[in-house]
Amino acid sequence: MKRSINIITKRAVLAASLACAISITACSQDSTGADADTKDILTKFALGDTSVLKDGQQEEWYIPDFQSDEFTYEYTLLDLDGDGKEEMIIQMENQPEGFSSVFHVEDNKVVCWFSDSLEQTCFDYPLDNGNMVEEYNYGESITYTIFKYDATGETESIAELFVREDNNGYESIKCPEYLIDGNEVSKEKFEQKLKSQILDHQLDASAWTKI
Repeated sequence: MKRSINIITKRAVLAASLACAISITACSQDSTGADADTKDILTKFALGDTSVLKDGQQEEWYIPDFQSDEFTYEYTLLDLDGDGKEEMIIQMENQPEGFSSVFHVEDNKVVCWFSDSLEQTCFDYPLDNGNMVEEYNYGESITYTIFKYDATGETESIAELFVREDNNGYESIKCPEYLIDGNEVSKEKFEQKLKSQILDHQLDASAWTKI
């Protein structure tokens, strides 16, 4: 009797394990499939299919013709909001200050989270860890704002770095000056933070696909 119970128990455990494995595989396939769909939709959009855009996006945002011969654009795919699916960042080739934008798929339609082609001295670019940087160059000063997107396209600031190493002869302007989140720090600490938070995570050219 004990042997019979043991065999039945083993069979039950094996069946449960098999069911669990099948369930995990199915979930993995569903997730992979969903991500593949997201990439497919975003790629169609980048290649000129505006039918995948959610209604009203072109009225709300500046979205150029990425197939135009006037300018050359490039894109990369990164998960910016931590939901496991990638967003598409499109920028003017090697010139995010000329144009940069972020697109997200919602209910199988592309929505724009950000688009800018006007402010040449202030521009956004992605990092390989999913964070974004807004870099603002004015005079001889640079402000780096590191931020993240949430699932709704809203942004949350992570850190702000400020540097001024030239005051153009204006003695009333403090120089040099290094700030992290508004607090004055040494040049060494600033450069360490800049390297660890931004420079070490910048994308190289191979991460971008020319449109």
